[in-house]
Amino acid sequence: MVAVMNVALTADGKGFVGRMIESGRYNNVSEVVRVALRKLDGAEGEGFPAGRLEHLYTNAENDGE
Repeated sequence: MVAVMNVALTADGKGFVGRMIESGRYNNVSEVVRVALRKLDGAEGEGFPAGRLEHLYTNAENDGE
């Protein structure tokens, strides 16, 4: 199943995506975003498992929230 999302990019981000497509390496914006998300997941996925962010804060830090 494919989810459709709207994403806001800076001018630099838009330019980067455009250059990746123009290079012929990717066919469309979706391909660029999928590859970027896979790389981000590989870099940070293990350090931030889904639903397990408790290690980033303590209860004392949240008392004011």
